[in-house]
Amino acid sequence: MCRLARDGTAQGIASTSARVSGIVWDSTRAAPLGSSVVQMVHAEGLSAPRSTRADSAGRFTFDSVAAGVWLLAAQHPRLDTLAVDEVALRVAVTPGIASRVTLGVPSVGSLSRQLCGANHRDSTGYVSGQLRRADGDRAAATGSVRIKWTELAVSDGRLSRREVSVVSRTSPSGQYLLCAIPGSTQAIMQAWSGADSTGVIDVTLPPTSIARLDFTVGRTRYVRQVLDSAAAAADSLATVVVRRGDGRVRGVVTDSKGTPIANAVVAVVGSGQTERTAETGRFDVEGVATGTQLLDVRAIGFEPLRIPVSIFENEALITTFSMTKALMLDKVEIRAFRAIAMGQDMIDFEQRRKVGAGRYFGPEEMIALDPLRMATLMERVPGIRVASNGISGDQILMRGIGFSQFCTPDIWLDGNRIATDGTMDSFVQPQQVRAVEIYASAGSVPPQYATVSGCGVVVLWTGPRTPLEAVRR
Repeated sequence: MCRLARDGTAQGIASTSARVSGIVWDSTRAAPLGSSVVQMVHAEGLSAPRSTRADSAGRFTFDSVAAGVWLLAAQHPRLDTLAVDEVALRVAVTPGIASRVTLGVPSVGSLSRQLCGANHRDSTGYVSGQLRRADGDRAAATGSVRIKWTELAVSDGRLSRREVSVVSRTSPSGQYLLCAIPGSTQAIMQAWSGADSTGVIDVTLPPTSIARLDFTVGRTRYVRQVLDSAAAAADSLATVVVRRGDGRVRGVVTDSKGTPIANAVVAVVGSGQTERTAETGRFDVEGVATGTQLLDVRAIGFEPLRIPVSIFENEALITTFSMTKALMLDKVEIRAFRAIAMGQDMIDFEQRRKVGAGRYFGPEEMIALDPLRMATLMERVPGIRVASNGISGDQILMRGIGFSQFCTPDIWLDGNRIATDGTMDSFVQPQQVRAVEIYASAGSVPPQYATVSGCGVVVLWTGPRTPLEAVRR
C-alpha cells in the first residue's frame, strides 16, 4: 500500500528544495512501524543519500530535499518476520511544495498472494525462515521443514478432528516458505537435512497468520531404547527410538523474581534425557542432539515451560529459564462438588465411575494431584507403560492380547476420537483436563468408546474443575 499526498504548503527555504514527511505503516497489524530506518536515494544519483529514524509513532521528516525523483524506503526488524526485504516507493519532489507520504506494508492477504502464488488460500498466511547447521561454521543448510496442526471438520453431520500437514523444501540458501497456514493455531514444526533433524517444536501462530521461525540442524543419532527386555524380542512396541547426540544444555531455573527453583524436572523432548535441578536451580543435560530442540521444564506450583532452544556443537552457554507461578484455585471442600453444576459430561462421567471397570480421575483428584504431565496419571494404573517415543513426548502403551505385547490405546477428547500414536502432550495440557477415564483392556471399554485398535482406551475431558469456575465461564 503506497499513498502520496501533497498539502501545497510553500517552503520558506530556497525554491529548489522541499520537505518530505510521512509515516511507516504496518497493514498486517494496523499499527505504525515505530523506529523504522527510512532512507532516501535520488533516482539519478544527483544528490547524496539521506537517512533518518522514524519516531515511536512511525513518523519521519526530511527537510531541504532537492527537487527531482527520489526512492524512499523503510527497514524494520518486523519486515524480516514478514519475509519482506523493504517497503519502498518513488516520490517526485517539487520545489517549494511539501510532500506527505505513507510507506505501507501490504496487507496479510496481499503479502500471501505475492509470496505464495498458487499456494495461497483466503484467510491464511505463511511461515518463513532459514535452516542452518548447528555445527562447523553454522552455514545455511538445505533440507525440508514441516508444520502440522489439528483442525475441526464436519463429516456426515458429525464433528471430527483431522491432522493437516504442509512441507516446504528449502532454497540453496536455506530459506523456506510454508503457505496456507491459519492464524491463532497451535502447531508443531520440525526441520531436517539428510539424516539430521531438529526436535519437534511447539509453535503458536499469531492472529496475523504470519511468522518467522529459524531452525538449526545438527548431528543426530537415533538410539533404540528398550522398555522391557523380556518383551522386546516378541513385540516392537517394547522399544522406542530416541534422539541422541553430542549436545549439551546447561541452565538455571528460577521464578519470576529470580529465586532458584530446586527439584524442577528438565527434559529435552524426544531424547529420553531428563534431570532435576539442584538447590541452586542449575541443571546440566548431556548427550542430546544438537540443533533446535524443545526444552520442557516442570515444577510443582508453576506453569509448565516448553521453549525451543538452539544447541550448538562444542558450546554450552548457561541460560536462565524463568517460570511463572501457577494460578491457585479457590479453596473448596473437594467432596462438595456437584456434578450437575459441571454439565452433562460430568454427570455421565460420575455414572460410569460408579459402575465401570476402569480407573477414574475426577475433578477432585485432578485438583489434589495437579499433575505436571498426563503421564503422571497413567503411571498410577497397572498395565500401563509410559516412554518417550523420541518424537513428540510421552507415549502411552498398554498390554495387548498377549502378556508380552504392547499396544497404543485409542484416545478420546471431549467425545471425539483423536488420531494419535499414544502421545497426548501435543494436543492437550494437564491444566486443561478436568477428568480422565482409563480402560486398560478392550474388554472393559464402555460401548460408546468401542476400541478400533483392540487395545484399551483413554478418555479425556477438558473444562473447569469446580462449579465456581464453570459459572465464571
